Amino acid sequence: MERYNVEGLKALQGDEFVFEANITGDVQATDFKLETEITVKDGAKIMYLLNSKENNLFNGTLGTFVSRKGCHFIKVGNVDYALEKAILTKKEYVYDKDKDELILKEIGQIEQYPIILAYALSIYKSQDLTFDEVTGGFNQAMLSSRADVCITEQSANTGRTKDNSLIDSHIRHR
Repeated sequence: MERYNVEGLKALQGDEFVFEANITGDVQATDFKLETEITVKDGAKIMYLLNSKENNLFNGTLGTFVSRKGCHFIKVGNVDYALEKAILTKKEYVYDKDKDELILKEIGQIEQYPIILAYALSIYKSQDLTFDEVTGGFNQAMLSSRADVCITEQSANTGRTKDNSLIDSHIRHR
């Protein structure tokens, strides 16, 4: 998957933008499903990773990275949504001996753009999304257990048909 994302990015002309996460405390970027370092270019395919309270972006929104005059956007259809770094915190309960109770304590946080490259996506990141075309490498074990997640329907908009007989034989119909 990473190889396809790197190849997709390399195929684009222009300068790279590199965004480093600011991590404090006892946490890692993976605790939040965010990247420690994100490299993009104008025109790169990206996926938004959070549900936004300010606009129509949600976890799984696909779009194109756009940068203008130092501001960064995700273009979805004809709309450019400003990208802002998200600040996410991790908390855990710790025992306070003096008070003889559990207290919720922040143990760390991350500040990073909630995006990833989207030339190739994991099965889990692509759940509930509709694609015009899907190419995948499926082994027998994967087909047996997760084919219902991988491919549940083909977009009617493409007019294409594919030989999905191997996949179809493993999908559990509900």
